[in-house]
Amino acid sequence: MAQSAVDGAVVGTVLDSSGAALSNAVVAVHNTATNADVTAATDSSGYFRVSRLVPGIYTVKVTAAGFSDYSAAHVTVEVGKLTEVKPTLGAAGTTATVDVSSEVPVINSETSDFTSEFNPTALSTLPINGRHWTAFALNSPGVTLGNSSFGLVTFRGASNLQNNFMVDGSDDNQSFQSVERGYTRVGYSSPQDAILEFQVLTSNVSAQYGRAEGGGVNAVTRSGSNQFHGDAFEYYRDNDFGATNPFNTLVVPVPGTTTGATETIHIKPTDKRHQYGGSFSGPLIHDKLFFLFAFDQQKRNFPSVATPTPQFLQDTNSADNSCTIAGGTALTDAQSCALARGVPQADINAAMAYINGQSGLAPRKGDQILNFAKLDYKINDKNNASIIYNRMRWDSPNGIQTNLVNRRGITSFGNDFVKVDSIIGKIDTIITPKMINEFRIEYARDYEFENGDTPLANEPTTTAGGLPPGVIITPNSGFSMGTPYYVPRSSYPNESEEDAVDNLTWSRGNHTLNIGGEYRWAQDNIIDVDYEHGLFTYALLADWFTDFAHTAGAPAPTPTSVGCDSKRDTGTGALPCFTGVQQAFGHPQFVYHTNEYAGYVQDDWKIRKRLTINLGVRYDFEQLPTPKIPNPNIPQTGVFPSDKHNFSPRVGFAWDAFGTGKTLVHGGFGMYYGRIQNGMIYDALKGTGSPNAQFSVTTTQAAAGASGLFYPYLVSAATAPAVSNIAAFAPGFKNPYSEEFNVSIQQDLGWKTIFGIAYLGSLGKALPNFVDNNVAPATQAKTYTFTNGPLAGDVWTVPLYTARINPAYNVLTLITSNINTNYNALVATLDHRLAKGVQVSASYTWSRAMDYNMNQSAVSDTNDPTDPFNLHPDYGRSANDLPQRFVGNITLQPTFHLANKFASLAANGWTLAPLWTVQSGLAYSYGISGGSALAGGGTTFNGSGGTPTSAAGSEGAYVDFKAYPQYAAQDVFKGISPSRNTQTGVTMDDVDVRLSRSFSIAEKYKLTLSGEAFNILNRQNFTAYNTGAYTLTTGATANVGSANYVSTFGTPSGAANTIFRERQIQFVGRFEF
Repeated sequence: MAQSAVDGAVVGTVLDSSGAALSNAVVAVHNTATNADVTAATDSSGYFRVSRLVPGIYTVKVTAAGFSDYSAAHVTVEVGKLTEVKPTLGAAGTTATVDVSSEVPVINSETSDFTSEFNPTALSTLPINGRHWTAFALNSPGVTLGNSSFGLVTFRGASNLQNNFMVDGSDDNQSFQSVERGYTRVGYSSPQDAILEFQVLTSNVSAQYGRAEGGGVNAVTRSGSNQFHGDAFEYYRDNDFGATNPFNTLVVPVPGTTTGATETIHIKPTDKRHQYGGSFSGPLIHDKLFFLFAFDQQKRNFPSVATPTPQFLQDTNSADNSCTIAGGTALTDAQSCALARGVPQADINAAMAYINGQSGLAPRKGDQILNFAKLDYKINDKNNASIIYNRMRWDSPNGIQTNLVNRRGITSFGNDFVKVDSIIGKIDTIITPKMINEFRIEYARDYEFENGDTPLANEPTTTAGGLPPGVIITPNSGFSMGTPYYVPRSSYPNESEEDAVDNLTWSRGNHTLNIGGEYRWAQDNIIDVDYEHGLFTYALLADWFTDFAHTAGAPAPTPTSVGCDSKRDTGTGALPCFTGVQQAFGHPQFVYHTNEYAGYVQDDWKIRKRLTINLGVRYDFEQLPTPKIPNPNIPQTGVFPSDKHNFSPRVGFAWDAFGTGKTLVHGGFGMYYGRIQNGMIYDALKGTGSPNAQFSVTTTQAAAGASGLFYPYLVSAATAPAVSNIAAFAPGFKNPYSEEFNVSIQQDLGWKTIFGIAYLGSLGKALPNFVDNNVAPATQAKTYTFTNGPLAGDVWTVPLYTARINPAYNVLTLITSNINTNYNALVATLDHRLAKGVQVSASYTWSRAMDYNMNQSAVSDTNDPTDPFNLHPDYGRSANDLPQRFVGNITLQPTFHLANKFASLAANGWTLAPLWTVQSGLAYSYGISGGSALAGGGTTFNGSGGTPTSAAGSEGAYVDFKAYPQYAAQDVFKGISPSRNTQTGVTMDDVDVRLSRSFSIAEKYKLTLSGEAFNILNRQNFTAYNTGAYTLTTGATANVGSANYVSTFGTPSGAANTIFRERQIQFVGRFEF
C-alpha cells in the first residue's frame, strides 16, 4: 500500500493505439480544488504510479513525444485506494479527452488487504445513531460491537482494546485505557463536519500500520480550496417522539401503605439532544493557503432511572435460613428476615425509606463542544504543509453511568469531565518525481477527571470529606448506594503525548517502496485511590437491614443484641452482617511515561502486469517505565517487561486472474503487534504491597467483629490490617499479537458493482490475563446439593481452595500474557458505487470466535481463570462471538425528467437511505454467585475468586464443569452446558432510515431537511440478560453447601446500548453554500 494513511494514488499503464507500452511518458495530476500539480513518468512497461495524493477530484494529463495528448477529468482519489486510469495515446496532432466521473474505482488490483471505505456519499446520507463517525466501522464485515456497553468495536473477535484509531494518519489513541482519545462516554471527539472519508482496516494491512492486534480506523479530514464553502446544521432528538423502552421501570412504594409493599411502574424519562454547528472553508491566499474551521456542540438532557429490580425486594430465592419467606406478599422478604432476627419495625421502616429515597430519576446531562481548525499551505511546487488543531470539552453531571436504567442509588452515579486537545503538523516533500517524503509531528493531551455527588440528607457521612461509604447488595442484579468506589478521580488519566512519523515513498521500476519510522512518547499523570471511601458488600438485603439498625449513634452488635453469627443465619450474634469491606490507602499520585519505537519497510512489487506482490516487515518496541516503589518481599514488583522481539513480517498478493481487470484474487498473511495498556502499568506501579505505595485491604466479617468495626464506619490507614493485595507483571510478559490471514475473490459485475467472497482468519496470542498467584493447592473438596431448579437433588463435589501460599498477602495478581484466541469467518460482500442515483453496500459474515476467557480490561482485576492452576478449562466461545451478521445499506437519489416544472420540483431532490443490521444474539453464561472466598478475593464455588470477565453481566463465577472432568461424566448436570457463553440471546434486528429533501436556492445555496428513525420497526434488541443461574450458600459445615436455582436466569434485563435501543426519531436541518 504505497499510499499513506491519509492519501490515495493514481496508477495506470500508458499505451499507444496499437496496444504497445509507452515509456518515459509524462503524467501530470492536477488537483482541481487547489490547483496543485504532481508529475511522474512511465517506466519501461508504460506503468506509472502517482502517490501521496490528497483525496479529492483530479485531472490526469499524459503527454509523450510524437503522440497525441491524453486528458482524463473528474478522476476521484480516495483514502487508501488506487485509482486506475487507462490512457491510450493516438497519433500526434490529436487530443483525447475523457470524463471518468462515472468510472470511480470499485476494485483494487494491487493490494492484498481486506478493508472497507466510506466515501463522502455514505458519510452524508446514511443514518448513524449518535453521529460518532467511527460507528461507520460497524457497517464493515468482521467488525462487531460485541458485549461492549460503551460502543467499543471489535475486529475479528479480538479485544476491543487492541485497535488503532488515526486522524490524518496521526495517532488518536489514549494509551491509558487503550481506546479512542476522549474514552467512551463522550459523543464523539472529532466533528463529523471535518471528516472527508475514512477507511476501516480489518485484516492484512501493510507494514505501515501497527499498534493494533485488532484492527483500525483511518480518517482523513477535509481541507479548504480555492472556493469558499460553508454549512450550518442542527440535529434535534426528543424521546417524546420515540418509543418507550420496556426496561425503563421504577420500583416504588404502593401509595397509602406503610408495610413496605412496592409496585413496578413503566416510565419514559426525558432524553432531549441538540447537536448543532457548522463549518467554513476557503482560500486565504489563492492557490497558496487554505483554511477550514468546524464547530460542533451537543447539549443532552437524559436523566437515568435509578432503581433495583422488582425481585430485589421480593424474591423467595434471596432469603436465608433464619426467617420465614413472605413469598411476594405485601411484606417484603427482606423485612420478614429482619423481623425474624428481632430488628425493630421502626428500624425496618427507616431502612425501607432509605432504599425508596435512593430510587427515582437521577438528573444527568451530557454537554460537549468541539472546535476544529486546519490550514493547508503550498510552500512551493515541491513542498506542502498543513497544521490541525482539535479541541474537545465534555461535561456530564451524573454521566459516569450511561445506561438508561442503573441498579444504583440516585447519588451513586458520579460526574464525568473530559478535556482533549491535539495539534498535528505535516509536511510533504517531492524530492524527485519518483521519491516523496511525508513528515508528521503531533502533540496531544487527554485530561479526564471524575467526582462524586452531593449526598442526600439521610445518608451517613462518615468517611473523608463528609461522604457516605459505598454499599453493594449483590443478589438479583444487585443495588449500589453511597459513594462509588471509582470517585473521586482527580485525573484518570491526565495524559500527554508526543508523536513523530516519517514516511518515504520511492517508485523504482515496478517496485514501490515505503520506508518509515515512528517515535511516540506518552506520559500519564494519575491521581486516584479506588475504594478510598470504602465498599460494604452484602449477600442479602436482610443483612443490610440488620446492619442499618446499628448506624451512627447506635451501639455495635453484642452477643445479646440483634446481629449475625459467622453464617449470617441467626438473629443473634456479635458480628456485623456484611461479607466484607474493601478499602484502599496510600500514595494518590503516580506520574510515568512510555516510549514507543517503530520502523517498517513495504515493497509493492508489480511482478507481472496481472500480479502484484506485497512484501513488508515492521518492528515495534514499547519501553515501559521502571518500577517506582517495589516491594523487596515480592521480586516481581521490581521488574517490568521489555519485549524486544516484535518483528512482524507481512506478505500478500493481488492477481488479475484473466487479465481483464474484472476478476481479482487477493490473499495474505501478517503478524500484528499490539501495545501494553498504560492502565496495567499503573496497577503494577501502585499495587506493590509496599506501605509507601497504594494498598487495598478487605476486612472480613470475622475480623470486623474482632475490631468492633460495623457499618457505616471504616478503619483508618493506621489501624488497617497489614495484609494487602498485589499486582505485578509476570516474568516474560509479552506484547499481544495476532497472526492474520485472508484470501478473497472479487468479481466486477459491471455497472460499478462488485461481488466478493472472502475467508478471514486470525490467531490472537499472548493477550493479557490476570491470575492470582497466591492460591495454595486444594487439600479438600466441597459438596453442593442442588435444592431446586433443573438440578434438584443432584450433588456436585469440587476441589476447594482454602489457603494462601504467602499469608502475609492476600491476592497476588500476576499480569500474564497467556490468553489465545482464534477467529474464522466466511464473508460475502456486494458493493455498488453511486450511479444513476443508487449506491448499495451489503455484507454477510458467518464466523466463529473462540478464546481462553479473554478479558477486555485496561486495568487488572484479581483473578480471571476458573482454576488458577489450569487455564485449559476456560477455552470456549468468545463473548465477542456473533456467528451470523448481515449489514446492508442503500442510498437512493432518483432523478425524474418531467415536463411539468412543478411536478419535477416535487419529485426531485429526495434521498432515501435505509440501513439494516441483523445479527445473532449476544452470548452469555450460566452464572453462579456466592460460595467461599480466600482473603482479599471474590466468592466462587471453589474459593479461587475466578471471574468470567468476558461473560456479559455474569454474577460470580460461571458454571464450568470442564474444570473438573472427574465430575462432568456424571449425569447430574442435565440442563446446564459446560464451558462459557453456551447461551445465545435473541436475534438482534435493527432498521435505521433517513429521508431527506434538498432545496437548491439560486444555484449556490442548498437547504436539506431530513428525518431519521433509528430502529424504525421498534424491535426489542436485548443487550443484557439475567445470567445468575444458581446462588450458593454454606451449610452447618464449611465443606457442605447448597445451590439454589434463580428462576429469572436467561430472561432479558436490558434493551439499550450505544447502537441498539428502542425507536428514536431525529430531525435534521442543514444549510450549505
